[in-house]
Amino acid sequence: LRLAHTLASVAHDQQALLGTIMALAKDLTSADRCSFFMVDTARQELRAHLEHGCIRMPISSGLAGHVALTGESINLRNAYDDPRFNKKIDRETGYITRAILCCPVQYEGQIVAVAQLVNKINADGTEGVFTERDQEMWNTFATYAAVSLRNCRLFDDLKREKQKYLAIVDPLQTLCATPLEESSSVMSSILKGVQKLTRAQVCYIWESADEARQLTTKPGFNTAGEDITIGVTTASLAGQVAKSAGTINQHSSEGLDVLSGFDSSIKSVLGMPILYNKRVVGVVQLVNKLDDDNQVCAFESEDESTLQQFAQFAGITINNFRIFDFVRDASKSAMSLLNFSPATPTSSVGDSGMAFVPPGTALDAIRDVQNIELSDREKVLVRTIHFDLNVYREQGQDGINKIIRLLLELFEDLGLLAEVDVSPQLLISFVLAVCDQYKDVFYHSFYHAADVVHFLYLLFKLLDAGPDLGNLTLTKREMFTLMVAGIVHDVGHMGLNNSYHMKTESPMGVFSSAVGIPSVLEMHHCNIAIHMLSTSFPLFHAFGELEKREAYKLLIDLILNTDMGKHGSLHSAWKDMVETKSVTKIAIMQMMLKTADLSNVCKPFNIAKFWAVAITEEFFYQGDLEKAHGLEVIPMLDRQQNGELAAGQLAFLNFVALGHYNAMVAWNPALKPLLDSVEANKVKWENELTKRQD
Repeated sequence: LRLAHTLASVAHDQQALLGTIMALAKDLTSADRCSFFMVDTARQELRAHLEHGCIRMPISSGLAGHVALTGESINLRNAYDDPRFNKKIDRETGYITRAILCCPVQYEGQIVAVAQLVNKINADGTEGVFTERDQEMWNTFATYAAVSLRNCRLFDDLKREKQKYLAIVDPLQTLCATPLEESSSVMSSILKGVQKLTRAQVCYIWESADEARQLTTKPGFNTAGEDITIGVTTASLAGQVAKSAGTINQHSSEGLDVLSGFDSSIKSVLGMPILYNKRVVGVVQLVNKLDDDNQVCAFESEDESTLQQFAQFAGITINNFRIFDFVRDASKSAMSLLNFSPATPTSSVGDSGMAFVPPGTALDAIRDVQNIELSDREKVLVRTIHFDLNVYREQGQDGINKIIRLLLELFEDLGLLAEVDVSPQLLISFVLAVCDQYKDVFYHSFYHAADVVHFLYLLFKLLDAGPDLGNLTLTKREMFTLMVAGIVHDVGHMGLNNSYHMKTESPMGVFSSAVGIPSVLEMHHCNIAIHMLSTSFPLFHAFGELEKREAYKLLIDLILNTDMGKHGSLHSAWKDMVETKSVTKIAIMQMMLKTADLSNVCKPFNIAKFWAVAITEEFFYQGDLEKAHGLEVIPMLDRQQNGELAAGQLAFLNFVALGHYNAMVAWNPALKPLLDSVEANKVKWENELTKRQD
C-alpha cells in the first residue's frame, strides 16, 4: 500500500514517476543502480532512463533489448560474461557493472518497459548477486509500476488531445477576429497551431500557381520567414507532393529539400497537398520533428492525421485569399477603366444602375448572359410552376448563362432592380460569381439555388393575387433582399450536412462547436455571402446606412433559419403566430424562404422526382463517407437500408412537407394550390410504392 501510494503521488508526471520507480526498485532489491527502458514499439526503440541521463537505442540492443523482445528475465552474476551486455556505458562513465537483474514490466500482456538493476549490495556493504527473492519482489512491484505507467500514459494522451483541440481552436478563433485581407497573420496563426501540435522545427505553406507551375512561400506563410519560389516539376519534396497530390513522409537525409537556413540539417519531412474542390492549391510541409530530447525524429501517423485537418482548412483559406486578391485587383482595374470612384457609389451610367462592373467576372461573360434572347415560350414558362431548369444542366456554361438570364427576367418583372438602383450587369456579375462558389454536388448546387429564387418569384405572384396583407405587405427592397438570400442561401455547400461536420470534427465543425452555434453550413454560407456583398458586389448601395445594416441582418437571419435543425421550432412558432394573429414580416420572409427551399415536393411530379433522386444520392454520398470514417450511419443516409425512393419521399411528405404547407395555407389561402400539388404528388408516390411492392 505504501508503494502504491508513493507511485500514485507522481502518477501524472512521467519523469517524476520514472525517477520514483527507479528509486523504489533499488530500495526493494538493494541494488546500487537502476536503469529503466521505456519500449517504443512504433519507432522500434528503447528510451533508456539512466542515472546520468537519457538515450535512445534500437529495440534489439543489449540485455534490455532481449528482455523487451522476449519477455524473459535475465539474472547474471557477471555481466561481462554475457556477449549481449553493452560495455560502452561503463567505459564512458568509469562505472564497473557486475551483477545484473533485467526484468520486463508488463501491462495486459504487453511489455511496456524493462528494468535493469545493477550491482547487488549486501547488508554488510559487500557486493553480492541478485536472488530469486529479489526477482519475486521486483515482479510484485512491477505490477504496481505497470499500472502507474499505464495511467500516466492515459493522462498524457488526454493532455495531448486537449492540446490538439486548443491548437485547432486557437487559430480558428484568431481567424474569426482577423480581416480576410491580412493573409499573412491568418496563415501565421494556422502555422503556429500546426507547429505546436506536431513539434516540427519549421513549417511551410506553399501556394500553387497553376499557370506558372510554381510553388511559392513567403514570410507569414512559413515559420522560417523565408521568401522562396520553386518549380512543381523540380526534385523538391513540395514539388513532388503538388505533382502527385499525395502525402510524402520521409525520414532520411537522402533526396530531401535544401532550404536556406537548414541545408543538410533537414532529417525528416512531412508534405501533404492542400486541396480545394479536388484541386491542389498548395502544399503544407513540416520539417524536422523534435522528440522530448529535442532530437530530430520521424513524423508519425498522428502527425499526418493532424496535418490533414489543417490542410482542409488551409484549402478553404487559400481559396478565400485568392478570391479577395482577385476581387481587389479586378476592382481597381474596373474602377480605372470606367473612371469609377468608390466615394460616389451612386454615380450612374446610362439610364440606371451603377457605373461599376463587379470584379471576379469578365466583361465578356456578363455580355454573354445579357445578350441572350429569350423566346416567348421561355418568358411564359419561367413564370409558371412548370418551369424546369434542370433541362439546362447538360448545356454546361451556356445552360448556366440561360438560367441567369431567366432569373434576371424575374427580377425585372417584379420591378426590383429599378427600386434598388442595381443594373442588370451588376446582378449578372454577382450571380456568376456566386455560381463559381457553388460546388458540383448532387443537390445543393447552383441549380438548387436558382430553383429556390424561381419559386420565391412564384410565391410573390401568388400572394399578390391573394388577400391584401395590409402592413405585412413586403416592400420592393424586402423582396429584393429575400431574392438575394435565395441566391446565396446554400453557397459553398459541400453536399454534407451539419451533422457530418460535427461528427467528423471537420475544421468548420470544430469552429461551430467552439462558438456554440450548431448551424455549421449556414454560418459558412453567411460568411461567403457577406464577404462578397460587402467587398465586391454592392447590391445594397442605394440603401441608407441604417437600412443597409438591417438588410444584412435580415439576410443573415434568413440564411440561418434554413437550417433543418431549426425546422421544428420555426414551424411551431409560426403556427402560434398564425393562431394568435401575430404574424410578423420577418416570420413571413423566413417561411417564404423555407417554403421555396422545400418547393420540390409541390412541383409537377416529373420535376419533383428528379430532385428526389438528387437529394437521395447526396444523402447516400454522405453515408458512404461516414462509413469510411467508421461512424454510425442513420438509415436515411444508408443506401443499403434506404433503397426505396418512394418510401423515403412519403416519409418526408408526411413528417415535414405536408405540415409545412398546411401551416402556410392556414395563414394565407392563396397558397392552397401548392398544398394541393403536394397532396397530388403524395398519391403518385404511393402508387409508385405499390407498384414496386407488387
